[in-house]
Amino acid sequence: MSKVRKDYFSESFVLFTNEKPDKIKKLKKVVKKKDCPYCPGNEHITGPADLVLISKEGTLAKLADEDESFVKDWTVRAFLNKDAIVSPDEERIFSDYPQYSEPAIGYHYVVVLSQKHTIDVSEIGSEQWTNILTTVQDKSRWLYSQKHVSYVAVYMNHGVEAGAEIEHPHLQIVSLPTVPPVIEAEAKFMKKPLREKGICPMCVIVKEEESSKRIIGKTENFVMFAPWASKHPYEYWIFPRQHEVSFVKFTQKGISELSEIIHKSIESLTKTLGIVAFNLVVHSSPEKKTSKQIHWHIEIYPRLETKTGLEISSNIQVNKILPEEAAKKLAKNFQK
Repeated sequence: MSKVRKDYFSESFVLFTNEKPDKIKKLKKVVKKKDCPYCPGNEHITGPADLVLISKEGTLAKLADEDESFVKDWTVRAFLNKDAIVSPDEERIFSDYPQYSEPAIGYHYVVVLSQKHTIDVSEIGSEQWTNILTTVQDKSRWLYSQKHVSYVAVYMNHGVEAGAEIEHPHLQIVSLPTVPPVIEAEAKFMKKPLREKGICPMCVIVKEEESSKRIIGKTENFVMFAPWASKHPYEYWIFPRQHEVSFVKFTQKGISELSEIIHKSIESLTKTLGIVAFNLVVHSSPEKKTSKQIHWHIEIYPRLETKTGLEISSNIQVNKILPEEAAKKLAKNFQK
């Protein structure tokens, strides 16, 4: 029997059908490419990185490339994307409604997750994830210190179906001049209960999901679950168990624990489905918009099916597997 469920935070709906799920499309084995711009030795293709992590005498050092001198033996590397979707040099020209427009002012960074071109994301260990997330925090802090930055978006596209144009594992950081509608919706959901009762409704959801059939795994400070109205098959979210509003300001101890659950969660996804395309996104409060607070979290969307005309035209998403069923399978492999 088909079901319709409403999203926690917005007016969007998901239609769960009783159709048999499509055969899962797995990613092909990655083959080493000589001209990959993200591989060691090809740093000149991307240009200088302004943040490079290297392991030096047992500790991590933060360095930067120079114009014709590139840091070798790096662990993580962050640089401006030459094919940026935003630009810091846009003219400040606006137009009014009903044909509103504004300049896409911002910075677009690439963070390379490993020197290894052929490594799958599920093989990146928790220690390396700590290095990655620390780099993301550093770049995000810098971006929030710049003019015309309302929000810093952090996301990863893994596989062609998820939008990745380069196979080498990487994620991206983009500063935006406006707060994205999805964050606006979450902040609106949060505002009234926080103002009137001092209660975070996201904390309430996290507490309820800890004992639901959608729970996948948890640690001392994090909980991982399939959301009530999952828009994608096998979608799952990672939330801090305590009320935290900022990923950028999250503690180093917390980042270490988060790194472990990200590693285990992607590993469990791979054990359950094989190596598949997915997106990983961070939802966090805008650092400059203190009135728009959310409970920060990470969302992972496996990209197993192509969106249909119904979904595109109506914004009603279709999912062929209930989150309870998906969570049961993911939890089995998460605990191993």
